[in-house]
Amino acid sequence: MAIYIYRGRPDRLIRRVMLLSLLLMFAWGSVRSAECKDLFETHTFILKGKTLALIPSDLDEKGPSEIVVVSRTGTYPSEQRWVSIFSADDALTYGPLPRQRWKVDHDAAMFDVGDVAPSPGKEIFYVAADGIRYYAREADGRFSNQSRSLLKLPTAAVSPAAGDLPRSGLLADWQQNGRPMMM
Repeated sequence: MAIYIYRGRPDRLIRRVMLLSLLLMFAWGSVRSAECKDLFETHTFILKGKTLALIPSDLDEKGPSEIVVVSRTGTYPSEQRWVSIFSADDALTYGPLPRQRWKVDHDAAMFDVGDVAPSPGKEIFYVAADGIRYYAREADGRFSNQSRSLLKLPTAAVSPAAGDLPRSGLLADWQQNGRPMMM
């Protein structure tokens, strides 16, 4: 067993330890930044109007997440709300323009994304004054721009403020059993 005794001034020892610590932190940070460099990428999406909500979700449950964006164009009283879907290509990069875009039904009050219908994959659904409606996925993988009724009942939903379409956590694991269900 070796015991080393430092015979110099204590302030020099402290400076050396501090310098060594800073060098190690800098080296560790450089290595970590090189490792984490590919974890995040910046993508630019081109949409007209104001973005109201953005939901990344694997809609077809086959690969990279699609990005569902709800936006608003125009001014009151002639404003319109839109759903846009951005998809990644084989190289996992997103194009600047949406793969699909359609006008949201006027009576939509809140929306969410989830597997709520018997069709494969997830649907984009919303609460309206007459119940819950959804946009179904067609055979070619695109969404229908005509909504279908999922549940008919008078709800407490009223139209949101002019030009708004909030995202709501309507589909969640409310019972904490690993299975999402509607509120």
